[in-house]
Amino acid sequence: AIFGIRHAYTPVIAVCLDGGQEYLVIGIRPIKSASASASRTTIRASSALNMSRLEIHTDRGDTVDIPAILSFALNKVTESIFLIDASSHIRYVNQECCRTLGYSQQELLGMKVADIDPSVDHQVWHDHWQALTTEISLTFESRHLSKQGKALPVEINANYVEYAGTAYNLALVRDITTRKNLQAQLEASEAKVRDLEQHAPDIFIRYDRGSRRNRS
Repeated sequence: AIFGIRHAYTPVIAVCLDGGQEYLVIGIRPIKSASASASRTTIRASSALNMSRLEIHTDRGDTVDIPAILSFALNKVTESIFLIDASSHIRYVNQECCRTLGYSQQELLGMKVADIDPSVDHQVWHDHWQALTTEISLTFESRHLSKQGKALPVEINANYVEYAGTAYNLALVRDITTRKNLQAQLEASEAKVRDLEQHAPDIFIRYDRGSRRNRS
């Protein structure tokens, strides 16, 4: 999800022009169809804020900068946020990425997706990018490898965005270790109950929360 909204909307990165200055604004717009493509939009603001800026490095050696207030907000969320280009190079990470994976920001910005997700080789990334450009937003599970070598189960919401003619994957990543542990405990508990029912000499009758007989 981006800002708590799933699939019905796609993120838009807009260039906000005012007084000869540019600002980067992240917003959302409805997706009209599954094959709708994201586009770069230029808007004119009625007023501008006087604030410092954050730089995103590109392969061309230049930089794209965004307001520091946006960086501040992105660093306060509890989801890891990655901005990844079409060649799978990581171009931006928030502080949660560093905290979760144990790498510094500089280390992560020198990596590609395969460095933190060993399941992603060249073909997997190619297929992923093709699907992302078609669907605009994808949600799936994977595993990220921390600097300490720990595999972390994650849920990834990947979003296709464009800025200044360059396409990016804006990926929101959530650590689902707790969810997976609880799921494993539940499955183990259910397996024990099934084993008991199959091998015990007693008769077992199950009821749901509405006191309805479920299974004997």
